Amino acid sequence: MRNHPLRFYGLFLGALCLCTLSEAKETKVDQALKTIREAESVTSGAVGEAGIKTAGYAAYEVVTKQATREQLLACVLDENVNLRAYAAMALKERFPREDFFELLMEKLKDESEFEYRNGCIGYRMKIGDLYHQTLIDSLSIDHQVAVIDHLLTTENKLTATDLVLRESDIPERHLPRLRTLAAAGNGSALLAVAKFRRDEDKPLIIASVKAHPFECFRCIAMNPQPEYFKVLQEAQQALLAETAWSTTQREFYTAAAAYRNKDSVDLFEKVVNGTDQEIPMRSYHLDFIVSAINAIEEPVYDELKWRLWGELQRINLSNFKRLVALDETRALKLTRQTLDSLSREVSNEVLLAMFALISPKDPNYVDGVIANELGKCELTRYSFLADIATKNPKDAYIEPLFKAVETSDNPWVYLPATETLVSYK
Repeated sequence: MRNHPLRFYGLFLGALCLCTLSEAKETKVDQALKTIREAESVTSGAVGEAGIKTAGYAAYEVVTKQATREQLLACVLDENVNLRAYAAMALKERFPREDFFELLMEKLKDESEFEYRNGCIGYRMKIGDLYHQTLIDSLSIDHQVAVIDHLLTTENKLTATDLVLRESDIPERHLPRLRTLAAAGNGSALLAVAKFRRDEDKPLIIASVKAHPFECFRCIAMNPQPEYFKVLQEAQQALLAETAWSTTQREFYTAAAAYRNKDSVDLFEKVVNGTDQEIPMRSYHLDFIVSAINAIEEPVYDELKWRLWGELQRINLSNFKRLVALDETRALKLTRQTLDSLSREVSNEVLLAMFALISPKDPNYVDGVIANELGKCELTRYSFLADIATKNPKDAYIEPLFKAVETSDNPWVYLPATETLVSYK
């Protein structure tokens, strides 16, 4: 019995210590919440050129690790937009697999904005969008479908709605709503409508070309119908007159290529037969054409591929392989022609394929091409050529390598040249 007072005293001290630690812990969380409230923006863990951690983010880390679930859920409802934003991130971090369906549905109504900074980039973001991108992946399939239904059937200004329209498999029951949104000028809804390939939607797609040319051309590429081709013919002249390149131009050629006929070749040849003076961005248009017909192995495009290669040195690896398979003799002739006046348009991977084609037949010719290019001391592909010379040393390379060491003032030229020479035994 004598030990009872001591035991009681020990228990009292233990409880007192626990209370003190708890209060200290709560105080630290409270201080972190205050820091977040006063922060100018919500940030990632690294901001600015130096990639620093802001005080706000450091406070978020404290809250994430030490705040209770109840405290985090209270932050979700707080009037301060920073707290509401960081709360979404903290909940996902603490409970990564939990299905926060009801919370997400409620926060989709919150379109208040906050400033978000990540690295050197800063932009405005809506709370609803942050909650959507943070919590959607942990929802069950049924709940994800319910979120899609909600976004499509309610008026909102969330970016999440556009994301759903562009990337989700939308049930056919929403088609009337999609048509309404598309008719009101929503380009993402237009793309969603086009996926159903309904004849009654053709006038809607055709009419969209002026307001939403990018989306219109994507719709055409998905379902290249005869009625749409006139849209492409009428749009090309304005695109050729543009003084800056654009993704709309790229989508135009992708749409034209989808027709796989002589009419689409005619559109492409307007660029091939044109001049840089007539078409300000001709170089980009040519690149878009090559990319558009790249994966299409149709005879109708083969002669155009030969022309793009032979006249303009526009050739990529897949087109090169196809043309070699079609006519190796013609391909060998064009390969020599290309290597005799090599331009920057030819990629390193295509150059390797060309070397592989000719080397078995004329290895000295390939060595001469490499030596000549090394002697030019041009930065564009010097490291690539020096690497070839290192792995496959030849006497023909020594003189041009010494020239690079002695005459070039660019370290990206003379250092690879020096390393290659040192590797020679």
